[in-house]
Amino acid sequence: MSDNEIIPKNQRLFLITQGCFHILMGIFVASTVWLMAYNRDWGSMHTWHVFLSTIGFALLMAEAVAMQNPGNGFFLGYGKIARGFLHGVLMLLATTAVLAGVSIKIQDKALNNRSHFTTTHGIVATQHSKDNRFLGNYWNNEPIALHKTYKVHLCIHR
Repeated sequence: MSDNEIIPKNQRLFLITQGCFHILMGIFVASTVWLMAYNRDWGSMHTWHVFLSTIGFALLMAEAVAMQNPGNGFFLGYGKIARGFLHGVLMLLATTAVLAGVSIKIQDKALNNRSHFTTTHGIVATQHSKDNRFLGNYWNNEPIALHKTYKVHLCIHR
């Protein structure tokens, strides 16, 4: 870093890529919601499934993960504890939105006498959830791994 340089080059690159990430995420979420609002019936369960899943995964969950970085431009004034609390709140909201979206889709299929989790989308989503570190260890009857992961998480964030 030279004497006249206010922000180091690596920090500048990080801020630019983070800005691009937020812009692309905003475009994706806004375009998905706009297309649904324009082309879909909001009384349809499928529309609510897509809306809640998009908001949960693409907006809330992505932002919750991104905010943990201390160099995040949106949360520069927040300390580690405040960012951790906001991270937890956003992840809780994201999980609630995703579970509501999946529940609505299951209800939709049950009402229309269609089988569950038989499409490529349903199979991939189910496998992704099963392979998730926490749920995968729980479903494979390995609760000790959750304890080890929690201890590592605590050690990293102290």
